[in-house]
Amino acid sequence: FAGPANESTQTLTITAVITGGDNLNLVNNFLPSAIVGNQATLKYTPVLNQFGTAIVTVTVFDNGVNGGPNGDVNFTTRTFTITINPVNDRPLLNPIGDQVSNEDAGQQSIILTGLSVGVANERPPQELQFTLLSDNPTLIPNSSPSLSVAYTPGNATGQLLYTANPNQFGVANITVTVTDGGDTLNGGFNSIVRTFKITVNQV
Repeated sequence: FAGPANESTQTLTITAVITGGDNLNLVNNFLPSAIVGNQATLKYTPVLNQFGTAIVTVTVFDNGVNGGPNGDVNFTTRTFTITINPVNDRPLLNPIGDQVSNEDAGQQSIILTGLSVGVANERPPQELQFTLLSDNPTLIPNSSPSLSVAYTPGNATGQLLYTANPNQFGVANITVTVTDGGDTLNGGFNSIVRTFKITVNQV
């Protein structure tokens, strides 16, 4: 309301700004709606990949006098807190192309690209872990050094190494699961799965 009945013709204006909290970049684009009766809606947009708390101060002004000999006041303020919970982002790994090699060719190497724990503010500090599974262990065993990953934490690339068993040929489907050690609270994701096919030609 603008105030008492004799001020009912005054126009109200609403502003909202972040004045405290542990993340001053938590939200933006405060958009107060038109005032209908004694109500208005304040809309805001959370900033992508940000979490924490922000204290918001809402000020309502009328177009009356502020200050002066009578101590007039033409605004009032209220504060509230916005809390946005952290959500773990899925780790990243680009798709892996199918591979072809020959029987008894020895160790083969595949460059893994696009590796990342997600956005920079993931917490706690995370490291990628790799799990490899062959659906044809007679051809590609599920153990190192027959199937392994060489990776330095923090790098965007790594190497997947595989060696087919001697005198074996055929097809193995490989499932690569990358986890980042984060949790899945609040709808978060802590893993990504990629699959590809290895074809070993008979020689």
